[in-house]
Amino acid sequence: MTKMIYNFSQSTGELLSTSQADISPLDHEVVYLIPAHATDSKPPQAGSQEIAVFAEGRWKLCPDWRGVALYHTVDGSPLDIPHIGDTPDGIQATALPRPSQDHVWNNGQWQFDLDRQTARLMLEAMAQRDTLLVLATTKMAPLQDAIDLDEATKAEAALLKRWKQYRVILNRIDTQDGFPAAIAWPVSPAA
Repeated sequence: MTKMIYNFSQSTGELLSTSQADISPLDHEVVYLIPAHATDSKPPQAGSQEIAVFAEGRWKLCPDWRGVALYHTVDGSPLDIPHIGDTPDGIQATALPRPSQDHVWNNGQWQFDLDRQTARLMLEAMAQRDTLLVLATTKMAPLQDAIDLDEATKAEAALLKRWKQYRVILNRIDTQDGFPAAIAWPVSPAA
């Protein structure tokens, strides 16, 4: 005759394994030895995202989301739950990945936010515009120096004019129809 024992973690109480209890060699009757951090009480069957935990002399089922890919509902960033008992709701998380940075968590699901997308596209467009304006200004500086010193060739004067026109058009991209979702970027004179 055998007796099953259920071994649990000293720190978390979670079920680690099952094994057969040893019979005491010192007793004349059949006495089963139950080592520390083990019990002969059978744990309940754990469901999805649950684990059996032995605490206060009995088994109980606790939430277990460790190892499950989760995402913050605030910003969609990946998140790990390190402890038994924590749940996604308790730490503002979901198992649903954020479809895009233009989605926000609302009423238990990710929802597309047009205002958020427009703001993001505007920031990206203005950053691109500013980068191109700096490049244009850098290209224009020596040409303007040549003009100021009356040393510019006709080709340099014409190129400076094209750079200035380019810079004016760049500076007006936010007035285009469809901005910021659709932008007709001007072609650089350097192209």
